[in-house]
Amino acid sequence: MRRLFFAAFLGFLATAEVRPVLACKCVGFNSVCERFASADVVFIGKVESMHPDFDPYALAQRLQELFPGRDLDDIDFRSPEAFPKLKALYSELLAGEERAEVLRTASVEQLEATLDKILGEEQRVTFSVEEADKGVENRLQIVDVWNSYLSDCAVQFRKGETYVVYAWNEEGRLRTGACSCTRRLSEAGNELVYLHFLQNGGPDIGRMWGFVSGDELAREVPHVFDYVLLPMADVNVQLRSSQRALQAWTDQKGQYVFDGLPAGDYEIDLPSETRKIHLESRACKSEWFYVPKDKPNK
Repeated sequence: MRRLFFAAFLGFLATAEVRPVLACKCVGFNSVCERFASADVVFIGKVESMHPDFDPYALAQRLQELFPGRDLDDIDFRSPEAFPKLKALYSELLAGEERAEVLRTASVEQLEATLDKILGEEQRVTFSVEEADKGVENRLQIVDVWNSYLSDCAVQFRKGETYVVYAWNEEGRLRTGACSCTRRLSEAGNELVYLHFLQNGGPDIGRMWGFVSGDELAREVPHVFDYVLLPMADVNVQLRSSQRALQAWTDQKGQYVFDGLPAGDYEIDLPSETRKIHLESRACKSEWFYVPKDKPNK
């Protein structure tokens, strides 16, 4: 194991109060089709079980209740005062033999070793597959996916919820995270549209997408993030080819998307400029634009 769970978790808790404020910024694959192409496994599945089965943020709140009026980063969790409180707390959170192991500990050192053995640094999430899109043979298959839940970019899974899951095979385990496009089914509209067209749209169907920013410097920033500076919402984006004319409006993130596009030559028209684009078969083409705030929509 790379490091003790107890030490890693205390480091996590020390900043738990500010972590919810920090957004997970994903560098690298921006588009769902790029993530789909790179993933080893893609499926829609229901969470049957999780281990460990508790929310680190909720645990941080419980610890603040146990140590009222004190910042978590100022607490000596290895002190004689802290040990009985931590032992009682973890015995509440765990069940069966794992709970019994915690109750048998007689020191902070024993509690550290026990939690390290029981919990580790990753969460194992067991899914029953409802739709197999890539790397999974069929429905009703049981799949284990590992989630680094002591991370800003972890997925906060909930038992009984259904998710679109993108996972990669690393060291014999399937691993996922928030930057993989894995999310609750009810929040995965963008991913579901793409998966729908992959399954039903034909052999050469692709996607055109991008962002519109009100910051002129955004044109010079490498386009490797999942957000844009000064996003421009409700900008009308028009897409034309010899066979079709489509339009979309940017969302609150400044993002626009066109799906179900056959390969060919296109023209994207915005209030600020017009670009000619060629889309390869089953490709995902990204175009980012700058639109001054005072530029009227078309």
